[in-house]
Amino acid sequence: MMILLVLLISQILNGIVARSVDVVTIAVDRPEEWNLVESKSLIPNTDELLECIIVTKSNPNQVEQLRRKLDQVSNPRDKENYGKYMTINDIHKTILTDTRPTGEKIEKWLVEQKQQGIQIHTIKPSAHNEFIKIRLPVNAAEKLFQAKFRRHRNVVTNQMALRSETYSLPLSIHTKVAWIHGISAFPSRITRHKKESVTKRNIQLVRSKRATSSNAPIIQKVKFDLHKRGQLFVQLICQNGEEARLTICPNFQGLQIFVKLQQTPTLFTTVLSRTDLITHSLSCVPCTNSTVSSTCNSQGLNESAIMCTMSIDKSRFKNYFLYQFSVRSLFGNGTNTTEYSNIGIYRSLVFRSLPLVPGVAMAMYNITYGGKYAKRSPLLRQGVAGFSSQYINRASIKSFARVYAKKFNLNVGKIYGKNNASNPGDESTIDMEFMSAMGSGIPTDFISIGPLFDGLIFDWIIKILEMAQDPSILLPRVHTFSYSTDEPNYGTSYIDIMETKLMSLGLAGFTMFVASGDDGTSSRTLGCGATGLAQYPSSSAYMTSVGGTLFVRSSTNTSCRYVKQERGVCLQEVVASLSDQTLSSITSGGGFSAYIGQPDYQKAFVDRYLNISGKQIPPSTFFNKLARAYPDISFAAVNFVETSNGQSFLVDGTSGASPAIAGVFSLINDYRLQHGLPFLGFLNPTLYYIAKCRPDAFHDITVGDNRCNKDTCCKYGFYAQPSFDAVSGLGSINFPVLFDILTKPLNISAN
Repeated sequence: MMILLVLLISQILNGIVARSVDVVTIAVDRPEEWNLVESKSLIPNTDELLECIIVTKSNPNQVEQLRRKLDQVSNPRDKENYGKYMTINDIHKTILTDTRPTGEKIEKWLVEQKQQGIQIHTIKPSAHNEFIKIRLPVNAAEKLFQAKFRRHRNVVTNQMALRSETYSLPLSIHTKVAWIHGISAFPSRITRHKKESVTKRNIQLVRSKRATSSNAPIIQKVKFDLHKRGQLFVQLICQNGEEARLTICPNFQGLQIFVKLQQTPTLFTTVLSRTDLITHSLSCVPCTNSTVSSTCNSQGLNESAIMCTMSIDKSRFKNYFLYQFSVRSLFGNGTNTTEYSNIGIYRSLVFRSLPLVPGVAMAMYNITYGGKYAKRSPLLRQGVAGFSSQYINRASIKSFARVYAKKFNLNVGKIYGKNNASNPGDESTIDMEFMSAMGSGIPTDFISIGPLFDGLIFDWIIKILEMAQDPSILLPRVHTFSYSTDEPNYGTSYIDIMETKLMSLGLAGFTMFVASGDDGTSSRTLGCGATGLAQYPSSSAYMTSVGGTLFVRSSTNTSCRYVKQERGVCLQEVVASLSDQTLSSITSGGGFSAYIGQPDYQKAFVDRYLNISGKQIPPSTFFNKLARAYPDISFAAVNFVETSNGQSFLVDGTSGASPAIAGVFSLINDYRLQHGLPFLGFLNPTLYYIAKCRPDAFHDITVGDNRCNKDTCCKYGFYAQPSFDAVSGLGSINFPVLFDILTKPLNISAN
């Protein structure tokens, strides 16, 4: 709705290009889309401030010990250790014991450099010296790191970045540093899992074309709004068959729209005449106009082309019925008679989904625990991570609750970090609205991390570590992330670091959900590749990755799911993928990591998936069958209702699915705490164990694939299959069964 905007970090290919007895010089491979700026006017000022984060290297043996301990406390078959979490402080005192002394040596070196005259403004170590933040002017950074900072410009986005392509460290410090952020990591295109607004759904998998001899207008896009109105985007063709340019055709009199249900006579026609241009029920403007430019761009239309938009009465359309739209133009001929163009038929039947509000989501998964006035455990909080200047406005969330979540208690908690209530973000807003609604009554904290997200979540980790040291703060135990980026933009070093940090949080009893992405198994910016393109942290082995689904009317009336908001309609849950028919603007992310090994908890499921999929599995060169497969589970991700800045609209994205399901698991945590059970903590081993013993705890998703991104459909992708697959994971939750299992001491056997 992939909230997914995310700043991508270009992979640093660290190469030691010079090494003396005392100094190691590291070269950085500058990405192709970044050019050095030669302009003298853009040479950085020597007093311009930089902020760098130095990450302390972990002892590999202690990291392995951490992994084993996490396996014990999160493995439901380990009766002795399951659920026996540790505090972050205890983890460092008993397992990661080398981190503090190693970090202290880096800190001491920085202090010495400052004492020797290098102007380091601040040296701020995190708890246990895992990270050390420094602020210093450019000239000081150049001395400290023996670097040369220059401005670089991204040739695609025009974004500027101040970076050095080489830097050096004393050998004694180099061996203690895992990563330095702020010197050489190049930001790249912003591709956050941004939720796609229905008002901006501009991607069509097959562009509408016309026969050269036809003067039929071309329906380029159909959509439905929150109030059941249909809206058409129609390219105007003049009577002589030429495309209208810059202005409407001189003898154009209006448009006649025909609407019919599949395989039925026409239900109704609507005529919008040229006079309707005055009342705005029909609008015809050049493609340069902001109201139509995105649709024109997605269809490859010339800027001078004329696009007409029109709304159709809200009472006409029912949910989940297939409609056919066609249109013809009316032309005057100088007399009182009207001439008609050829009829243009939209390329696909379309249907309108039920708008996804909290009550509908609860009904889809039969979630019944608690309610607006349920008493929640005072020990429980949940959290939304906010990046990229994504802020929240409490008034918008209250407005959403008042209109769309009347039976829920949206308990907006504390805000940590910067917040600008006058500039709420679409990502953070829907994350807060749906996590706080689905986790009704549980305080939902907003953890705001800086104005930008450059692909790194170091700052979020640092903030959590800082909060953990304050005894007055009750830490959120369930977290949701709507941000990821292409794995190659990180590389092995960064991903290894982050996996270690996430392991620590899992051992401390944190449950972390992340959106799986909105562009399938490819990249909108890079297109279809010879290999699948996973995203991180969506592919993390220590977060629960959430794929996206949508509901369609079942063609077989089997595997039905009924909701009270659409009585009598047999609904089937399928993979969310770009489609003219469903009007989905996303394709659920998924696939296999290129950097993370396959965790034991999913190995048997992945083996079975690969064995039964046959020809629907891409060739072995496309993915690593021994790597981490994701997502883990799925949730509805199309047609979320969001309220922001006084307006409500429909959005799509796995970055809406992640906070929604995170709130559901907070409900389970609440029951567990109130009945003497520990937090769920790192969830994945438990989910796969339940799926093995009680597959009825999940709704199996067997229809759909993730071949398509927002620009094209690729040759390869992953297809839904019975049981686990690399596009929907284990499926979506069957809440009553899952709740019954997870609210008791785990002693599961197959039914």
